[in-house]
Amino acid sequence: MAQMNIGNFIGTVIPNTNMVDVFRKAELSNNPNSYLAFRPMSLKKFTISCDPGTVLKINGKDMELPTGIFELGAGQYEIKSLEFVSAVNANIFYGF
Repeated sequence: MAQMNIGNFIGTVIPNTNMVDVFRKAELSNNPNSYLAFRPMSLKKFTISCDPGTVLKINGKDMELPTGIFELGAGQYEIKSLEFVSAVNANIFYGF
């Protein structure tokens, strides 16, 4: 059994929207029989590349990414909410 499933998002993020919900919806459209049909999604691993200075909120905490690159290793933090203050192009890779 896999420890984690992986997914990605490449494009413009929707400001003030919980992107975890966007990721969940995309995962369910690809696999309607996923366990996500019965439970909420949380990210166990997370990597982002975007414009330097991007401001986002992880679980309600404001963060500015001075270099535009951020990564959390598997199991370091459970992300239930990921919101961007403004629309930016981003490459996001996640494990859930």
